[in-house]
Amino acid sequence: MSDQVGVERDKTIVNWSRQDLRAIDEFIISGDMLALMLKEAGKIPKIKPEENISLARDIWHGKLAERDLAKGGFDKSKKSSLEKEVKRAQRSKQEMILRNRRLVAFFAYRYTGRGMSYEDMIQEGSIGLMRAVDKFDHKKGYAFSTYAAFWIRALITRGIANQGRSIRLPQYKNDQVAKSFWLEEKLIKKLKRDPEEVELAKELEEKLKVSPAHAEEILKIRLWPESLDAPIDDDENGRALMDVIEDIEADSPDELAEMSLVQDIVEEALEGLSKKKKMVFRLIYDFEKKLVREFAEVGRHVKVDLSRERVRQIHREVLDHISANGFEEKLETIFNSI
Repeated sequence: MSDQVGVERDKTIVNWSRQDLRAIDEFIISGDMLALMLKEAGKIPKIKPEENISLARDIWHGKLAERDLAKGGFDKSKKSSLEKEVKRAQRSKQEMILRNRRLVAFFAYRYTGRGMSYEDMIQEGSIGLMRAVDKFDHKKGYAFSTYAAFWIRALITRGIANQGRSIRLPQYKNDQVAKSFWLEEKLIKKLKRDPEEVELAKELEEKLKVSPAHAEEILKIRLWPESLDAPIDDDENGRALMDVIEDIEADSPDELAEMSLVQDIVEEALEGLSKKKKMVFRLIYDFEKKLVREFAEVGRHVKVDLSRERVRQIHREVLDHISANGFEEKLETIFNSI
């Protein structure tokens, strides 16, 4: 059976063109893994478990050949045979990485929305896949997909912990967050809907053996910060996130228009008065902040520096001026809105 598998795999390797092998080398060396994955998706056949074992066996033989070559002392024929084993192992390693790339894409998709871009997770997961290929021992009888999944998840979660947050968390906190997502997935399957926050918190308390306050803290740190400069359009010069978020402290367009109209009316009503009288009046009646100040407070202002009595006199003079120019009724409406 193993010989038959080896023959089938040998045919696969022979069919690789030089262009294909160059693409594999670029995939491993340049790190442009996402581009190659998307470009070559579906072109390379899905690998079978027995093929993984056969490829791993070749890699193992290649390591032994490298070790023997390092010792030296072989004739030309033996040395050539060992060099072929090494080259065969290198090609098998390249093929094993490329044909198992679906595992990387799968786990990268599983971890989306946790503060790290899909492309970066592909990069981290591919490094994990390479480590799994390099360290896999086919003689122990484990499936390569199970072993590779461990390394891919480990590298992706480490990448998220290092890069995904502006403020890094202790590793045990990251582990708790990862477990909370895993428990949430189980709850979704069990309830056939998204669990409520209370339900998820209760699940965390039971499974992770934590207090209610600790469970609430885990749910809070699951939230990921998002940059206000993050683009929301495909266009390079498109809108950023800050362009579409409402500033709840800013005045609405209606309020701004109303304030502009008030300022125009006040300016017209105060026309003909001195700058100091206008300043005193605007300090007493702060229309922008919708605030009326006391005379003593206005008098202590740096730009005014007047006694309370003098401020009261100016206030009386300004009101007389407004009344004489027919703006009393208009300003009375404005004063009532403060």
